[in-house]
Amino acid sequence: MSTPVPFDADAGTTLLSDVTAAARAAGATLRERYTPHARSVSLDEVVGEIHANDDAVLNVLREPLLAARPVSQWWVVDPAEGNINHVHGMEDWAVTATLVSDNQLVLTVVHLPLTGDT
Repeated sequence: MSTPVPFDADAGTTLLSDVTAAARAAGATLRERYTPHARSVSLDEVVGEIHANDDAVLNVLREPLLAARPVSQWWVVDPAEGNINHVHGMEDWAVTATLVSDNQLVLTVVHLPLTGDT
């Protein structure tokens, strides 16, 4: 059983800022890995690229998210939302991070590195 942690507006503003910064940093990592040309042809190569994208972004996101809300129950992260698009050189992909507490959505940040939209 978990103990609910009160959520105040000032902490929420800081949390949003911290998570946004983490998503943007992760997006920069994914953008560096991006090319407008398909990188792979075989299924094994595609799967390898997908895992490499996930690993690279998770390495950037993990610590900042845990530091942003140390008492959080869990983060739901899609390190490369639209990962297959990324691997195939398409432009429709993003980084997402969602904080869930007591089975309730607390915060979601979606960052699109190619457009800079967050």
